[in-house]
Amino acid sequence: MKVQNTGFDRFVGNRIKLAREEIGLTQTEVAQKIGFNDRQTLGAIETGDRKIKVEELTALISIFDKPLDYFTDPFIIPPQEVEFSWRASAELAKLNEFEEKMRDILAAYRHLGRLIGRPHIQVDQSIRVKKSDSFETVTFLGESLAETWNLGRFPAETLRSFLENSLSILVLRVDADPDISGAVCRLPQFRSLLINRNEPAYRRNYDGAHELFHILTWKSLPPSHREQLTIGGKYRPRKEKLADAFAAGILMPRRSLAPLWKKRGGTVTEWINMVAPEFHVSGKVLYYRLLNLNWISKDDITSLDHLTSSEKNGYKDKDILPFSRIFTEKLHEALDRGFISVRKLAKLLDYTIEDLAELFKIYGLPVPFAL
Repeated sequence: MKVQNTGFDRFVGNRIKLAREEIGLTQTEVAQKIGFNDRQTLGAIETGDRKIKVEELTALISIFDKPLDYFTDPFIIPPQEVEFSWRASAELAKLNEFEEKMRDILAAYRHLGRLIGRPHIQVDQSIRVKKSDSFETVTFLGESLAETWNLGRFPAETLRSFLENSLSILVLRVDADPDISGAVCRLPQFRSLLINRNEPAYRRNYDGAHELFHILTWKSLPPSHREQLTIGGKYRPRKEKLADAFAAGILMPRRSLAPLWKKRGGTVTEWINMVAPEFHVSGKVLYYRLLNLNWISKDDITSLDHLTSSEKNGYKDKDILPFSRIFTEKLHEALDRGFISVRKLAKLLDYTIEDLAELFKIYGLPVPFAL
C-alpha cells in the first residue's frame, strides 16, 4: 500500500535529489551504494512517496558528505536552489560570505512565511530580450513598463512599492560594504532584489532599476554571477549596458522629460542639475539619457564634473529603513507565534536582541519579547 507522503518527506527527498545531482551520481549508482535492490526505491524517497529510514539517511550523509541539517533544516537553502547576480567589486571571499548570509535570511523568510500561512509566491513576470536587441528597443521597453505599471511622473518614487505589492518581488535594503552595491536573487518561489541601503539615494534607485532588468530577463538573458563595478566603456558586457538602457527608460521616461525640457532655461548643465533631483537620479545619468535621446550633444557640457549628484542638489531619500515592511512583518508574526526564537532570529540577521527590538519599533510593530 502506498503511504501518503508528507511535506517533510518531500522536503527531505528533494534535498537528497539535489545532493545526488550535485556530485553527478545517478539514482542507480546511489541505490547500489546504499544497498537498495533497485533505483525505484530511491526514486520514491526523492519524490517523498517513501519515508526514508534513519539508517538510510545516515548512509546518504556519508555518501554525499553533507551534514544532517542539509537534509532536514528548512532554514537552509542549498546553493543549487538559489542563484545570485551581484553588482560588486568585493573580493570573492567577502562576496561569498555575504551571499551565504543573505541565502540564510531568504531561506528563513521563505520557511517562516509558509509556517504562518502566508507563503511568498510570485507570478512569473518574465520578458524576452536578446543580446542583439538595440539599446533604443530596451530603453523603450523600460518606458513602456513605467506607463503600463502606472508609475507616475517620477517612477523612482513608486517603483519599489509597485514591485513588492503588485509583482511580489521582495525588495530588501541591506547593510553591506561599499564594494557591494546590490544583487538579484532567483529562487523557485520568488525573486528578490537586494540594495545596499548605505549607498546614496540616487545610486540605490538606479541600481534597483538596473537589477530589475535582470529579474525580468533572467530566462532569456541570464546575468553573470557578478558584475564588476569597475568595468566600464567598451569592456562592459553588453547585457549590462542593456540593463542600463532599461533603467534609463523606466526611471526617466520621455513623456516626463519632454515637458520639462521644453520649458528649460539657462545652460544645459544648470537644467540637468535642477531636474535630476526630481527624477531621483544623478546628473550624469540624466546627461547620458539626454545624449541618447539626441536632445543634446557632448559639446553642450563643458565638463561632467560640473554635474552634481542628486543628494548634493538637495534630494535625499529618507526611506532607507532596513529590509522592508513586508519582510519585517512576516518575521514579527513568526516570532510572535513561536515559530522561531528571539535568539535565532537575532543571530540570523546579525543583530543584537536590542537591535531586533528596534527593527520592530521602526516599523511600528510591538516588541513581542522582553528585553
